[in-house]
Amino acid sequence: MDRVDQIFLKMLNYNSVSLGCTDSPYKISKDIIQAGLVGPTLPIMRHLRDFIMTQDENRMIVFNDKHGTAIAILNTTRVSLDGSRTIDWTEIPLRPHMVELPGGSEMTNPVWVTTYRQL
Repeated sequence: MDRVDQIFLKMLNYNSVSLGCTDSPYKISKDIIQAGLVGPTLPIMRHLRDFIMTQDENRMIVFNDKHGTAIAILNTTRVSLDGSRTIDWTEIPLRPHMVELPGGSEMTNPVWVTTYRQL
């Protein structure tokens, strides 16, 4: 297990807030999420970009779907010289019992979003 995966597992134990579920027109991928964060036309993507870009604390956003994919964006690695942080990404296959989350049964392509903060 590499360092980013270890940090991901550690961050799951910190304060989390589920932002809910939405029906996505796309199957989630790193490229789709990056495009949404770079040029945020949707208010939620602008909010998520602002959330993850903090320099004050460790933060993570997890997107997961019914196909058994979870993509995490981590802002946890501090560059010691200037205090800035680097953004890491990891994709995690979910176990089948984790895929059936509430709220998505009536949607075609439900995507759940959860944020994590280490205060």
